[in-house]
Amino acid sequence: MFYHGDAKGIDRYIACLLELNNSMKGLEVTEIIAIPANWKKHGKEGGFIRNREMLSQAVERGVELGKLVRVLGYPTQVSKGTMDCLRAAQAMPELEPKHIEFHLSKLTS
Repeated sequence: MFYHGDAKGIDRYIACLLELNNSMKGLEVTEIIAIPANWKKHGKEGGFIRNREMLSQAVERGVELGKLVRVLGYPTQVSKGTMDCLRAAQAMPELEPKHIEFHLSKLTS
């Protein structure tokens, strides 16, 4: 399974690649789940609320299936939402530190 925040950029790009190739680093991806932020309902907090919902759903589903949950983030210098999501994942007791991967992007915007 691949959960993403449906943001323009890398979220949609990787989802598109997975739909075309159905694999990433040799791992079979059976479901691609987009969880967009509800900006109208939550305003500026929409992305942060979505991040926690996305993490919660991914962990719940992973535990249900007995699967490893890996959280990947590709933050740039202006990635407040990405960094928030990675910090929230690190704080989740259900996720061991080895399940968190940081990938620092060379993008600057």
